[in-house]
Amino acid sequence: MKKRIISFVMAVIMLLGITACSASPESQSSEPRILKMDGSNLGYPSVYTSSTKGRGYLMVSYTFDTLMWKDENGILPLLAKEYTVSEDQKTYTFKLNEGVKFSDGEELTSEDVKFSFEYLSRYPYQWVSVDPVASVEAPDRYTVVINLKDVYVPFITDIAGNVPIMPKHIWEGVTEPEKFNGPEAVIGSGPLVLESYDKDTGVYVYNKNPEYFFGNVQIDKLIISEIENTKEALLAGEIDMASDIKYGEAMKLKEENSEYSVIEGPGLWVGRVYFNFDIDEFNSKEIRQAMYYAINRDEIVKKALKNAAETGNPGHIHPGSQWYNLDIKQYEFSTAKARE
Repeated sequence: MKKRIISFVMAVIMLLGITACSASPESQSSEPRILKMDGSNLGYPSVYTSSTKGRGYLMVSYTFDTLMWKDENGILPLLAKEYTVSEDQKTYTFKLNEGVKFSDGEELTSEDVKFSFEYLSRYPYQWVSVDPVASVEAPDRYTVVINLKDVYVPFITDIAGNVPIMPKHIWEGVTEPEKFNGPEAVIGSGPLVLESYDKDTGVYVYNKNPEYFFGNVQIDKLIISEIENTKEALLAGEIDMASDIKYGEAMKLKEENSEYSVIEGPGLWVGRVYFNFDIDEFNSKEIRQAMYYAINRDEIVKKALKNAAETGNPGHIHPGSQWYNLDIKQYEFSTAKARE
């Protein structure tokens, strides 16, 4: 069962409203555009000091860009404006956008990309493994060539779309990244720049990056703080967006008040049931099939999860994944077949 959430990632990206178009009339207003939202204390939002929870990676993505990114429609270029793949599928050549700058004013080049991949190889990063990468080359200022040890189909999504590109001139002297938590540790090329973080209260304040290469960031400031009751805070106007809210409550708010909208996206949680093959009975195919027939997965989604999930299947990969096998055998709920 793949949980549906009021997607934290998609919602914030859409609310930032990054666009390469000219500024809208609203963006030209003298009133600062401040977005307040709920969140957790996820540690200092740098690459190696953010929380191991999923949202810890999101906090890093506000300030550090990647070669590729994702939106609601799929993969799209970010720092890399285009890429090509060799015939043997082992070499990826990226052409970088020119004129991209880190928030300290230094230009981002192929050397920073090469450095970032090699740094993550020396100092493993919790959110992405670069083990499939054999070597990285920077033949010129805006070209990066990444050679893989072998064919790795999800390279673009899992590696190129996840490796944070760090400024070489800052990180090359850092030998204990898990202790690197000063102002320089959050200098990146992303849409936001960290203004402050209170480690005791967990309050984050970000400002827009006025020089963001991808376009105009549609808010001036983002404030994230821990909220005890996000629904009540939203209703009281204390926050503009609630990410930690139950699915049913969110849908009810949407139905009862047109002022509220709900942005849904793929969840970050998959629940699975595994068989323990040390138990003799589970080594019987018929026993396993009987259990598939006997479990009413639709009812679990409806009653236990209040429809905040997608019904699972007997396979290991959930139906919402791009790797899902459409030909996998399905087992409808049937106690009669289970008994049989």
